[in-house]
Amino acid sequence: MNAERHSAHQFLPKKSEMPDGHKYAIVQVHGEERLFDFENGRYFKPPYGFRTKKQKAHFMRVRSGVDLAIARKERLDFLTLTTQYSKGKPDQRLKRVKDLNYAFTKLKQKIEYRWQKDRYLQFCKKNRLKAFEIHGRKKSVKYPEYWAMLKSKLRYIKVKTSEGGGVLHVIFRKPKDYPPIPKSWLHKEWLKLWGSWNTAINEVPIDDAYRMSSYVVGRYFVDQPVIRMSYGHQWVYPGFVKGFRSVASVYGNMRQTPDVPEKHKGFKRAIEVWNKSIENDCLPKANYQKRLRWKRLPEKTQGVLGFAIIRAIQCCIDSPKYAWEYGTVWTIFTPLPTRRLNYGKISSYYKSNFTDS
Repeated sequence: MNAERHSAHQFLPKKSEMPDGHKYAIVQVHGEERLFDFENGRYFKPPYGFRTKKQKAHFMRVRSGVDLAIARKERLDFLTLTTQYSKGKPDQRLKRVKDLNYAFTKLKQKIEYRWQKDRYLQFCKKNRLKAFEIHGRKKSVKYPEYWAMLKSKLRYIKVKTSEGGGVLHVIFRKPKDYPPIPKSWLHKEWLKLWGSWNTAINEVPIDDAYRMSSYVVGRYFVDQPVIRMSYGHQWVYPGFVKGFRSVASVYGNMRQTPDVPEKHKGFKRAIEVWNKSIENDCLPKANYQKRLRWKRLPEKTQGVLGFAIIRAIQCCIDSPKYAWEYGTVWTIFTPLPTRRLNYGKISSYYKSNFTDS
C-alpha cells in the first residue's frame, strides 16, 4: 500500500486546488481512475462508497440492465416524477406515497400504448397502408396483426424516495426505433394522474456501463432517502437475480487449484461470467406464467356438468368391477385394497350368474 501511495504521489492534486468542502479527489494511477481520501490517506476503488450489502445489490441490478442496453445498442432515458403536497401540513406529506406505484403503472401503460400507436402509424406510412377504418361511428385498427406485432414494453428500474411528497426516479432503456416521449405530453398525463406537473425526462448516452451504474447508484441510492427499489420483467429477464445467485454459488463453491489465476477464483470469476453472458446476450427467453382465474359457470352449464357427474358415478356402480369389489355407493371413495383382484374371473362369474342365457 505504501509503495502504491509513493508511486502515485505525483498524480495527486494538491489540497488547495480542491473545491472547499470536498474530502475526496479522483486521480489517475497508471491509467486507472482511483478515489483518494486525503484525511485518511488511502485509496478507494469504484463503485465509490458502496460498502453495504444493499448498495452492492442495487449496483448489480442496475449494472445488468445497462450492460444489456449496450449489448443490444439501446438508448437509456432518465425519468423523474415528482409530487405535490400541502406545505401547511408537513405531517401529511407522505400520505399518498403508497399510491405512487399505482399511478406509475397507469403512466407506464399510457407510454406503451403511445409507442405502439406511433410505431404502427410509421409502419403503415412506410408501406402505404391505411392505418384505421371506421365501423359505424367507431374508429378501429385496420390491420390488427401488424398492431399486435408492434407491441411495446417499458424496460425500467425505478427508485421511490421520500423527497418532498415522494419522488420516483425511473431509468428505462428503449430500442433506437422507438420514438421519443414528448415532454409536454408527459406533463399533461402526470398532471391528470397525480395532480403534479413537475416532471423531467432526458436521454443519456452510455459510454461505460461501470461508470454509468456507479453514477446511478451513488446519485439515487446512496445520497437519497430510498423507500423501495423495483424493476420490470423486461429490465433483464424474469428471475435474473436468482440466476446471478446460482452462478455465484457454483463458482464460489468450486474447488480451486494453485495453478488457477487469481482473477478466476471464486466470486470474481462468477461476476466475469455473468457480465460476459449479458454482453453477448446469452440470456434465457422470458416466459410468463398465466394467471388462473376461477369463474362461476352459468346455471345451464352447471346442470349439464352435474348430470354428467351423476351418470359417471352410476356407471361405476353398475359396472361388475364396482358391484363385486365395493358393493355400495359409500365405498366408492375409499382407497383401493392392497391385494390385487382377478377382475377377469369376477366378470366371468358375473356374466354366468346374472345375465340371461
